[in-house]
Amino acid sequence: MNLQNTINENIKTSMKSGDSLKLNVFRAVKNAISNAALQSGNIQAEINDSAVLVIVRKQISQREDSLNSFIKGNRNELAEKEKAEIEVLQTLLPPTLSEEVLNETIQKAITELSATSKKDFGKVLKRVGEMTNNAVDNKTLSAKLSQILK
Repeated sequence: MNLQNTINENIKTSMKSGDSLKLNVFRAVKNAISNAALQSGNIQAEINDSAVLVIVRKQISQREDSLNSFIKGNRNELAEKEKAEIEVLQTLLPPTLSEEVLNETIQKAITELSATSKKDFGKVLKRVGEMTNNAVDNKTLSAKLSQILK
């Protein structure tokens, strides 16, 4: 079952159980996917799981930014809501790679691309994303690559 079908099933389940938090989160993700399809020029376009994962990570990032703002503004009730939404979104993500596997993958990508400097950062970032099927968020990957490529 692909990720879009999983999201649709989660929407149905949330509606049946009356869980408005999950329902709103999954609807927001579905809306973001529809917007991405619309931007591609074809609303009927099927977005692959890799692109859906990018969208989900973007949703998580937006909520993390909001969470930080709410904490700074001492708005604890809104911060709790954002935390709960982040937890729901994280259920859509694949299991994270171990540190060891990630380091091996990065080294393979660097060797494959003959990367030697910061100039190759973007190429390596993209290649590792392809190799891991976007199982690693770009923030973590960027930090790792910054340490390795100088």
